[in-house]
Amino acid sequence: MCNVVCAGLSVVELSDENDELMEQIKELRRRTAMLRILIEELEQSYEESKRFVVVQRYRLIKSMIKRVTQSSLI
Repeated sequence: MCNVVCAGLSVVELSDENDELMEQIKELRRRTAMLRILIEELEQSYEESKRFVVVQRYRLIKSMIKRVTQSSLI
């Protein structure tokens, strides 16, 4: 891909492109870490919900999933 995209770019342009890509990588790593935390919290909440009866558990799991899917971190 770089052979096509990078052809004709100056060193400064390549450096700028590299900086932008590095920032994108940092942001994606941050988001990935946040998603891991959300999944771990969801897993813990799920395990804790097992002590409730089915009807209560259904409501708990529904609210857990809603909280995670509506999170601003995603």
